[in-house]
Amino acid sequence: MKKYILLLVSIAVIMLAKKAAVQANETIANETIANVQNRSALTSSKNSKNLKSSSAREQRTLTLDDVRDTGLTLQQIKDEAVHIYMESARKPVAPDADPKLPEPRVLVAKDFPIDKSCLPVRREWIAFFVSSMEPIVHLLVEDINAVERDTKKLVLPNGDEAKASEDWQEWSQAIKDLNADLDKMTDILNSDKMNNKSIGEQALAIYATAQKAEDTRVKVHKLVQAAETR
Repeated sequence: MKKYILLLVSIAVIMLAKKAAVQANETIANETIANVQNRSALTSSKNSKNLKSSSAREQRTLTLDDVRDTGLTLQQIKDEAVHIYMESARKPVAPDADPKLPEPRVLVAKDFPIDKSCLPVRREWIAFFVSSMEPIVHLLVEDINAVERDTKKLVLPNGDEAKASEDWQEWSQAIKDLNADLDKMTDILNSDKMNNKSIGEQALAIYATAQKAEDTRVKVHKLVQAAETR
């Protein structure tokens, strides 16, 4: 994951960053097992027999709990993408504005258009939201790399091997794309040309990629569900 350097970071931002680090650590502690188990979700027990001869290769059995917990992880990433977009779409408050704040869970750009009337993006807030996603995405990428290095594998008893392989390829690509999207956001954040439009568009890209991963997760849920009932 690319690192970035922000100038003029205030004391308030430092406090927020520390809070984000604590939250990220708690999230990782709760989700590490689920994410590690998910990384090769998508293999059948037919392959597990070949793994017994390799003591260095870790094996785990995927459960519906694991798949659910991975969904919670993806939801957190989507929530941060929403926060970034909403930051880029902030507009001056009208005197007669409703004091109730919008709290979208699904990001629809047309509902919050970005135009010249938007207030300038606060760089330190974008940094905070990005830093909240980084440890999660990094963990998911490491899980993918572990599978590709052939050091870890997850077993799906009674699973459909062909379907499992297809879903794994989709999942792997979605996580790699998500990592690339986050790197692009970092580049924009460090750029002198950072503006509302560039930040908003990249937030949409992150959200869309996370949703693709979520769509694959739903497929895996059904796959595991079918395997457990056999």
